Amino acid sequence: MKFSWCSLLALYLHTWAISPALPEESAFTELEPQVITRSEALKRLDPARIEGSETLRKILNSVLDASRGNPVFCELSMRFQCLDRAEELMDFAVAHPDHHTSTDVIRFLLRNNLADSIANRLRSSGPSTEADGLVRILSSSGTKEAFHILKNLITNIEVPPDRKKMIIRSMATTRAGSSSLIDIHTSNPLSPELALLASRVLSLTPWESVRSRAGESFPALGNTGAEGFTLAELRLLNADPDRGKSVFTDPVIGCIRCHVIGNSGVAFGPALTLIGEKLSPEALLESILSPSSGIAFGFEAYEIELDTTEVLYGIIASETKDFVMLRDSLGANQKIDSASIVSRQKSAVSAMPQGLAKLMSPQQLADLLAFLESLRGPE
Repeated sequence: MKFSWCSLLALYLHTWAISPALPEESAFTELEPQVITRSEALKRLDPARIEGSETLRKILNSVLDASRGNPVFCELSMRFQCLDRAEELMDFAVAHPDHHTSTDVIRFLLRNNLADSIANRLRSSGPSTEADGLVRILSSSGTKEAFHILKNLITNIEVPPDRKKMIIRSMATTRAGSSSLIDIHTSNPLSPELALLASRVLSLTPWESVRSRAGESFPALGNTGAEGFTLAELRLLNADPDRGKSVFTDPVIGCIRCHVIGNSGVAFGPALTLIGEKLSPEALLESILSPSSGIAFGFEAYEIELDTTEVLYGIIASETKDFVMLRDSLGANQKIDSASIVSRQKSAVSAMPQGLAKLMSPQQLADLLAFLESLRGPE
């Protein structure tokens, strides 16, 4: 009696004992050896083969049950179009918003007309951490469907103001999101408080055309903050490193959203844990006032256009001949198939925003400098 390769594979898979589902953890769920073996075998199957075999479908479901909380679960669910696993896929994305698989998951759900499920999760999520993670992934995905969800949340009177502010800050990190914010305000004006926030964050985007449109659509900031102040003038102020830490973590000024200090922050720009030892006060001030005058090697920003017409922005974290791993300013990683890249353009300006000093008072800038100067190793 002859067996096809797929028949032998099905028999091989079926002989393994079914492992119980592992509990979800903050880190990836650790897979049992037999689950790994079965998952690798399943990846080699044509999805149509699963559809036509009740036995293989049961085996697939047993592997999915045993791999929840692991990227393998997401990969198999998406490969075999397991739309009944949508909530579990979102559970993974919420738990791991910075992992490239989470962006793939949200794109998969949006392609399969499950935008309402994502929106419902955002509306019903209690802890802000869960909602913030989903907002970051949606903003990073850069799709029209994602921005449609975010637009509806911003204009929904039942959504808390703090969540709307998070959405505005996240959308402003991409060109498409920034343009969408301007369009939202044009057609359905934001409240004065939200409009001022949008004005501030859009003034920091690296795209001149976006800044120009935002300047026409949103209220002006009304002053130039600490722009133009010299180090000597800032030294006359009574600077406080503790106050400077608050400036560093301010959600609008946003230093903490792109830099790591110790175990806190987002690894988008260079780590600043020991920056007080590496740069002089003069160099620290220059890096804030004119970030494009000295872009650190390996932290150059790129715009990558895909064959879907989407344009992604970030730094290249790693690259092979088949894939580019792009990290955006929200800390999310996106794994891009090299074959899908239409163009790749290195930005002439730093990913660190121009005009940060406009958002700070002279006292705040002096305090921020004092904090950065204090970041040193043990004596």
